[in-house]
Amino acid sequence: MIVGGYSLDLYCRFHQASGGKDAGARPHSWNRGIASFAGHNENDCKKQARKARWKFNRGDVVCPDCQKKAAE
Repeated sequence: MIVGGYSLDLYCRFHQASGGKDAGARPHSWNRGIASFAGHNENDCKKQARKARWKFNRGDVVCPDCQKKAAE
């Protein structure tokens, strides 16, 4: 029997705990700006993340909260 899986841990590019790549690092509540997804492969995990409204952009990811703030 072959067993396998994939795990994807995401940290918002604006999350202060992840180093906040931009000068615009924003405070997140303790449970926001970080997420984990599990699936059969990378594409499956990214599909789940996009469904949860995470945005992928050239190696960086932005959480749903920061997307709302950017739209305001």
